[in-house]
Amino acid sequence: METISGTLRIYRICPEEMTIGQIRKYFSSFSDDCPVGRFSIFYDSDSDIIYFGSEPDPKAEDFCIRMLSDIIHAERVLPQYLQNAKTIFMKQVITVLTNCVNKRLSQMPVSSSENNPDSRFVTVADDIFQISKIVSVRRRDEGGRNYIEVFITNKRASIKKEFPSKEFRDSEYDRIAAVLQGV
Repeated sequence: METISGTLRIYRICPEEMTIGQIRKYFSSFSDDCPVGRFSIFYDSDSDIIYFGSEPDPKAEDFCIRMLSDIIHAERVLPQYLQNAKTIFMKQVITVLTNCVNKRLSQMPVSSSENNPDSRFVTVADDIFQISKIVSVRRRDEGGRNYIEVFITNKRASIKKEFPSKEFRDSEYDRIAAVLQGV
């Protein structure tokens, strides 16, 4: 097995180095007449390793290294790359990377907001506000319209969010108030 990137867990493996279990698990969807030596890439989720086949492909390997070096960015851009992929091989590479990125992101520790209270956010009707920037929140009724007004520190600016009913507005206000009191 040849190391492409040890820190990112990307390796090149020859079919002779594979176990029967790996072949059964990762190539069960291939037809019976497909030669094992022609595989290009697969992801072993149990050991969290991406394996390339024995034929080097510097562009695909470099692409994997770039994507896995910043998996937060990769999570955003890989779906776009998949839509624009021209070859079956690149679709395979992007699919494998997407699976790997999703698994690695799910295993990342979630940072505690208590360590940095300024990094906490609250949603208000599909908008996200940084809690440390909110000065106050008020309920408003004007002309039969029900909304919440969020005042932020940005030059005394405010943002109004309209709701279809007072009940819905009040429940959203109570939720936001509880979050802000907990800070």
